[in-house]
Amino acid sequence: MLDDLLTQYVFNKLIDENHPTIEYERCINEKQRKKLCTACEEACQRGIIKSVNLKKIDWYKCINCNICVSSCPSRTIRSSYGAMNKILSAYEIKGEEIILNCNQEQTYSDVKLYCIAACPWEALACLALEKPVIIVRRNCDNCKEQCTNEGLIELNLKRVKEFLGEELYNKRIIINDNMLPIPEKHFSRREMFAFMFKKSRSAISTMLPEDTSIKLDGMVYRKLLANRLKNVEYLNIKQRKFGWRTPIFGSRCWGCGICERVCPQKAIHISKGEKGNGIMNHTAWKCDGCGVCETVCMDKAIEGMKVVYVDNVFMPIRTKIKSGICKQCGAPVKPKDGEELCMTCYHKKNSVNGGK
Repeated sequence: MLDDLLTQYVFNKLIDENHPTIEYERCINEKQRKKLCTACEEACQRGIIKSVNLKKIDWYKCINCNICVSSCPSRTIRSSYGAMNKILSAYEIKGEEIILNCNQEQTYSDVKLYCIAACPWEALACLALEKPVIIVRRNCDNCKEQCTNEGLIELNLKRVKEFLGEELYNKRIIINDNMLPIPEKHFSRREMFAFMFKKSRSAISTMLPEDTSIKLDGMVYRKLLANRLKNVEYLNIKQRKFGWRTPIFGSRCWGCGICERVCPQKAIHISKGEKGNGIMNHTAWKCDGCGVCETVCMDKAIEGMKVVYVDNVFMPIRTKIKSGICKQCGAPVKPKDGEELCMTCYHKKNSVNGGK
């Protein structure tokens, strides 16, 4: 399976894919209609994306900036292979740090993107786990392309800080925004030749999880991040717990299952607990914090998100909930006095009794 992924990667690289890819079925707006998400439309530098109709995009006008990728809360949009290659190739760079900047910066960089905002927080966190990352933001205020999305950059940095924790963040994320000199890197002729012709195949094969269910979709950076934590003992850090966002299931939650059904990443699973009560299982590494679960909850039982620091990201975070049991079929119902029937059995009963 991994070889198939690499073949797919190389093939798309050869045909020079020059724009991101949208997986329409995972879009928040396909999951619910209560609150329209316009993140990609607002981020698009050329105004070619319309949130209400993602299937009608004139990709010939796309400049391959990939800012929409980083802005999408449900990771519905996958990076173009060119942008993915720039970020993942940084793992092959020698030196004490990784330098990331934008096209407006004329100095040397290990990762040069159209805009720093195009680097998803998961990709930045992956790089920071390896070595310190110097983010050059000296031209943001006077961006000639007027492409700087300061709000998105700050949001991504905030999420990286939540993930790493303040102490590790201060050691691994270095912001250069005041014309300080950039560290110079010197290469031998052999190293420069290897740098110019990096083997992207080896970089991808090193990073991708060996899981037959993995595919190169909009969650690829999240999967790479989770994969690095499987082998965190090989990283040059002592930290073992990292911060992930998880929904707050309040006392009004009774396990109706709507959030489980609409979650774009299948991060929520409801299981049975003791005495018929339920357990909300949340797989934090899959959750992108899109908020669709909170939006669709009819009982307003999801009370926002919180950051939880865990040492095993693959173990779901469990929350016990109180739930009644349908007298007819055993499905969960709201705990209340009197006869307890789920909506399906309730309507069946009414139809038999003639609606009385």
